[in-house]
Amino acid sequence: MYFRGPAVGLTFCTLYLAFYFTNKYVLSILKFTFPTLFQGWQTLVGGVLLHICWKLGWVEINCSSR
Repeated sequence: MYFRGPAVGLTFCTLYLAFYFTNKYVLSILKFTFPTLFQGWQTLVGGVLLHICWKLGWVEINCSSR
């Protein structure tokens, strides 16, 4: 994955931290009893956001990046 510009990287880090702390809040403070469901939803949203960024040309995804 190749990010273009520092703004995209900063946006990614900000969203990552927001999702991380939301996850901790819901699972610890609110005592959510179905963590797999909540984390699966977060993964789906992350995948959709990654796909949108790829379509907009903000992120380059290569299958043969090894």
